Amino acid sequence: MDRKEEYKIENLTMLQIQYLIELNKLEKKKGAVRMIAAKCGVNHSQVSRFFKKCIEEGELTESLDFTENGKRKLDWRCKMIRDVRDYLERSGITEGTEEVLYSCIDRLWFRQYAGKAVCN
Repeated sequence: MDRKEEYKIENLTMLQIQYLIELNKLEKKKGAVRMIAAKCGVNHSQVSRFFKKCIEEGELTESLDFTENGKRKLDWRCKMIRDVRDYLERSGITEGTEEVLYSCIDRLWFRQYAGKAVCN
C-alpha cells in the first residue's frame, strides 16, 4: 500500500485483518507493531500506519486495545473468514485453500467498495 493511499477501514485486505487478529492474540502491547510486522512478513511502518488509521477510525485506542466497536468488527471479520473457509471445504477445495481464501476476502472487500454485494 502506498504511503499516501487512503482506504476505508471497513474494506480491509486479508493481510490487514491478520494484523488485527495477531494484535488480539497479544497480551502485552509493547513492541506489538514490530512483532506483528515480523510475523506477517511486512515492514514496521506498514503496520504502524494501518494501526494509526484504526485509531483514527475508533477501532483501536492509543494503547492498541480494541474499542467495543473494534472488537465487534474483528469478531464479524473472523466469522466471515470462518464461513468462507467452511464453504471452501464443503466445495471440496483442499489445495491452496489459504490463497483462495485471501483472494476471495480481498475481492469481497473490493466488490463491496464498488457497490456490489457478492464475491465472484
